[in-house]
Amino acid sequence: MQRDAIPQRVTCRVSGLKQFNHAIMQVMLQPLEPQSLAYQAGQYINIVLDDGRMRPFSLANAPREDNQIELHIRHNAGGRIAAWLQRDLEEDAHVIIEGPFGDFSIHESDRPMIMIAGGTGFAPIKSLIEHIINGQISRSVYLYWGARTREDLYLENTAQRWGRIHDNIHFIPVVSEEEPQASIRTGMVHEAVLEDFTSLEGYEVYICGPAGMIRAAQDALLKHGLHEEAIFSDMFAFLDNE
Repeated sequence: MQRDAIPQRVTCRVSGLKQFNHAIMQVMLQPLEPQSLAYQAGQYINIVLDDGRMRPFSLANAPREDNQIELHIRHNAGGRIAAWLQRDLEEDAHVIIEGPFGDFSIHESDRPMIMIAGGTGFAPIKSLIEHIINGQISRSVYLYWGARTREDLYLENTAQRWGRIHDNIHFIPVVSEEEPQASIRTGMVHEAVLEDFTSLEGYEVYICGPAGMIRAAQDALLKHGLHEEAIFSDMFAFLDNE
């Protein structure tokens, strides 16, 4: 998939705000005509703050006909993003974004795909799965989404629905800080993958989340038979938003 688009600055209107849970908000942006953002599923943009600083966020949706852009923003207490969310962000406000950036994307092959998301690393994974669904790609997808608690799996119903509707998509939620229960896996998300596959040879892995999680998962997965050229990650800037 080509990544030759020149990054551009686009002014957007905040077209929707939704609180997913106590920590994460969905922000929908509508580019102001005649502007639009040409991007591919898996890429990210920068939000340009009032002081000129930029904060990167993954695009959480595949390209849409109405050009709307979806972001999943965690508002850490005390951070600049938290202050921006609380002070400046409201429906119909204008936001400047810059992008697109990144080369995280679905690679063309016949190999089944394992997708591992940690926390809001679900956002770029969501955009990739929407691309798979929209493009009627029939390759098998095993989606593992890990978080501390079930509440942190803020779009679990969406992921469960993908698995019900599409025979090639399989969703496995994993939590690390809850007591074992029949309805959900517990432990570290990449360890659930290792438990389910005797070898990862012949698979592709797409992984997004905090940098520490990605590094730990990569090391373990490569030791489990995954070829180095078959692992794709987006560690562009899972910053602390301070």
